[in-house]
Amino acid sequence: MKKKILIIGSNGYLGRKLVKELKKKHNILEFNYRNSKLDIRKKKDVKKFFKINRNLDYLINLSGQISKDINEMRSINLNGVKNIIQFSEKKTKKIFFSTLLVRKKKIGNEKIKKNYIISKKKMETLIKKKVGNFNIIRLANVYDDQINKIGLMKELKLHFTKKKKITLKNKSELNFYVHYKDFIKVINNIIKHYNNRQVITIASEKFTNYQLFNLFKLFSGKNAVRKSELIKRLKKNQLSETKFNILNTIISHG
Repeated sequence: MKKKILIIGSNGYLGRKLVKELKKKHNILEFNYRNSKLDIRKKKDVKKFFKINRNLDYLINLSGQISKDINEMRSINLNGVKNIIQFSEKKTKKIFFSTLLVRKKKIGNEKIKKNYIISKKKMETLIKKKVGNFNIIRLANVYDDQINKIGLMKELKLHFTKKKKITLKNKSELNFYVHYKDFIKVINNIIKHYNNRQVITIASEKFTNYQLFNLFKLFSGKNAVRKSELIKRLKKNQLSETKFNILNTIISHG
């Protein structure tokens, strides 16, 4: 049965991919600033939208991703979510996106990342306290076959294919990754088999920044090693069985 699903932040990297996939089976409504000039931080925008658009089955909030504009990022994650809670219908199943970084015991001193993690932690606390019908998704770094999403993987791709300079910071930092098709698969399953008040982790691989650097290096240029030589070594970096992984993605760009 088709569901009526609202996607907030539908024009971002994840939003565009999610809209494209979900509209194949469901009725999709979009809330974003770029196309419709709707601002989640403005009560009048949010109130008016939910007054017109009633009886939603699901609300998926993708807004509040990491950004250089720290004040805007914090405001979206706190004031924006407060507006969603205040004006959306209680019966609507709500899926809020957070980050796996909230699990870190030591946040570090990198200003943007630190503020991002703190704002997501506060957002999670707010949701658990004020919302009765919710799922929180703690999402890993999402990548695709083109490796065009802003982040370390794109920087590494450009370094080894276009010779662009890169400064590798925090070499020992461990990060989690998931291919966008696995991400889409999990979201479809959540919609199909929704369980209330769940905190769900979406991740399939883990690498330190230095491991990722060496992986790109091994599969770039004339000295690229054979894929089979690394398969067994990299198995330990996979958290779940999936045909989509960083190794195959990097090879396609080698």
